[in-house]
Amino acid sequence: MTRNKIITMFIEQYIHETNVSEPTFAANVVAEYTQRISEDLRTINFHVQGDAYKNMRANAQILRRFFNGDTRLPVELEESLIFALPFEWRNNLLCTLSARYGLLPTPIPQQTDCDIENTGQLLEEFGEALQALSPALIDGRIDEADIVHAEKILKEVADVQGLLASVTEKVYSITQNQNNKVVRFKKN
Repeated sequence: MTRNKIITMFIEQYIHETNVSEPTFAANVVAEYTQRISEDLRTINFHVQGDAYKNMRANAQILRRFFNGDTRLPVELEESLIFALPFEWRNNLLCTLSARYGLLPTPIPQQTDCDIENTGQLLEEFGEALQALSPALIDGRIDEADIVHAEKILKEVADVQGLLASVTEKVYSITQNQNNKVVRFKKN
């Protein structure tokens, strides 16, 4: 299955399962597109002037042509399509796309304070990862029989990895001296 087909499949499933209208989703895509792509680089002529509802319907038709394969889906539109999805749907789509390369999507760590709230969130995510792993580890190993659990395991483990990367970044940031050299710790 092609990358474009996977994206289309997720979007169509999202629209079907959530009852979001195609024009509403198209409006979200256009908002993302105009925010992410500078005007001089845009090749898609979305409708933005005049009656908002007519524009939404016309833009939904443009997207439908891309999804049906009538028109080739431009690469520049991919990010906007993905970021127009709500977080959970976007995360699942990114997991699927990353898995094609044998990767897990892990968010770039944000410079945040490492406080009790973050620690609590880390413990919560770790607990969710253990819950996802439990059915697969019931026989003491992960093998082909556990394929039904794979998507959930990968998502929950990626969530923990993202939070751990944030904590790691915070610890590295406090170990740097004024010359921007990392303090080296002796091994026990």
